Parts: sequence; C-alpha cells; structure tokens
Amino acid sequence: MRLEWKGVRQRAGELKGLLASVDFTFTGHRTDRRLTYAPAGGAQPKSSAACSRFTNGIVTVVWSDGVNRTPPALFTFNGKFRLDRVGRKAWVQEREKLEATLVRYRIEAKRILYIGTEKNETRTYAAESAELLRRFFALYRVRRKGVIFSDNGSAFFPGGASALEALGFVKHVSYPAPVHQHLSPNDNRLHGTAKAQWRTSGVDFKDDVESSIMWLSHLDADLKAHGATWFERNILDLTAESARELLRGRSGQRSQVDYDRLYAYRSFAGLDVGTGPGEVAP
Repeated sequence: MRLEWKGVRQRAGELKGLLASVDFTFTGHRTDRRLTYAPAGGAQPKSSAACSRFTNGIVTVVWSDGVNRTPPALFTFNGKFRLDRVGRKAWVQEREKLEATLVRYRIEAKRILYIGTEKNETRTYAAESAELLRRFFALYRVRRKGVIFSDNGSAFFPGGASALEALGFVKHVSYPAPVHQHLSPNDNRLHGTAKAQWRTSGVDFKDDVESSIMWLSHLDADLKAHGATWFERNILDLTAESARELLRGRSGQRSQVDYDRLYAYRSFAGLDVGTGPGEVAP
C-alpha cells in the first residue's frame, strides 16, 4: 500500500519540489508504559509516575529539504503558559518562570499559544482542530505553493474539505490510513525520537512549563538533524526492499507473504503485474 501510494503520487507529479508533512502530537502520558511486574500474558501496567494534568497539543511540520522553517508550536489550556497576566504575585512569578524557561531552551514566545478563556478555564486537553492549524501557520510567512501531506483526520479535512488548501497550500494529499504511521516523517520518526529523549531526560513531568518547553527543543533539534533524511527514507526514496526493511521482523515477513500472494493472484487473473511483487513501475 505504501508503494502503490507513492506510485500514484509520482505519476501525479506530487513528489517534486519543496514538500511538507504536518501532524499533531501531545504532551500527555496516558499511553505511557514502563517495565515492571504484571500478570503473565497481560499488558504492561501504565506508569504510576506523577505528571501534569494538562495535555497540550503540538503542531509539527517536516519539510523535505530539512529546514525547520515552521518550528513546532504548543497549544494549551494551562494558565501557567500565559504571558499576559498581571497583578497577582503568583501570576507574576509564573510569567517570569515561563520567560526564563523560554530563554533557556531558545524557544520564541510566539510558539506558546494559550487557547483558554480569560477566566475560569476548566479544560485540560488541547485537541487537534482546523482552528489550531490556522493559528499555527499564521505564525509563519512560508511558501505554500508546494504539496503538503497529512493523515485524513477531521482536523485536516473538516466537513470533507481541506483545511490546508483553505490556508493557501496548492495541494493537500492524505496518507492512506492503514500505513499513515509508516509514511509520515512526523510519526515515523520525529515524534518518537524526540519523545524518547524527553521521557528519559529526568525532567519533572509535574512541571508542565519546563517539561513541555523542553520537548519543543528536542523536536527542533531532531527536525534540523534528521527531517530531510526521514522524508527521503519514508517517501521519496522508498523501494520494495526498503519498505520491507522498515517494517522489520515478523511484520516484514508478513509483508513479503502479502506481496507474493498479490503477485501470484495478478498473474493468475491475467492482470498487469508490473516489474515484480511490491515494486512500483516508473
């Protein structure tokens, strides 16, 4: 499916020039698991480590040339990320801590967006939405003439229409849902590598400001170091052999069996089998 998708994109001329891939990721720990004792055959128990009650949303964009021209931005309902509050001593202290943390991790203040109400905000989960995409791209003056990729979630296609084309991108293409996690350089591997460093950093996850801004810095570092490589590996330079290697182990073996079965069926049915099982014809 990955190779077929790439073939369609190539024939449509959508893999040329400057490309981008956009996605959401989150600071929550709801799915974290740690090695510990558990009943045989059962799932690993979730971590009991304390963490913030807020789940902040982060928008990430990987560019095919590896330039971090739209650094990830964080959206939150946590009032401790507000820079506009004055008056109370606690607010002043929180603002000063936020400002100092931004300076220490070299994160621009505009990349932190409080999305709650002025008073009495009770929400804690910053869910993905087309509005957050709009606010994210409003932060940057970037070229929008190329093709941009995403999953096919409702945040990207509200009401079935492209939120990104509405923002000025000429072409918005979705990844196939079953293999989105393999094709997307955001999911495979930006979010994973940055979060792995973040989780093992020793940061106090109860401190939402410190830990979240640290994660932004990890995302920045990995985007600059590996963004172009991941785009090439996952999409631009993808071949039948590399696709199998990326799936690894038992998944890769099952993938090979599927390729062989598909090739045999096409041969039996008298259909075009192309250049071989799992390969994309030029």
